[in-house]
Amino acid sequence: MAMKLKDGQFVLSEHPAERRARWTGVVHPMSTRNQHGLENYAARLRFRVLSPDGVPIEPRTYPTEGRALLALAAWCLRFEAQGFYSAADGQRIALSDLPARCTVETTR
Repeated sequence: MAMKLKDGQFVLSEHPAERRARWTGVVHPMSTRNQHGLENYAARLRFRVLSPDGVPIEPRTYPTEGRALLALAAWCLRFEAQGFYSAADGQRIALSDLPARCTVETTR
């Protein structure tokens, strides 16, 4: 047996072809929009990682801060063979200090 939406209520359906509930006119609980059609602010929040020079390490943004920190860790490993990060002003930053010198910022 499956459930289907009828007049805003779920009812049991005997038809195997109608196993999926249709959300016509009803806001799905996992939707990023509320009943007024406005997006949830937290769902739009994205994270960007900036190098010590203030330049994004990648052009993309990340959906969670945890994923941004994982990207930062992977980016720091790129300088392992060199042994340091060379900033634009000529300063050499040790790999142990590099994650602390980077910034994770929020964007929309």
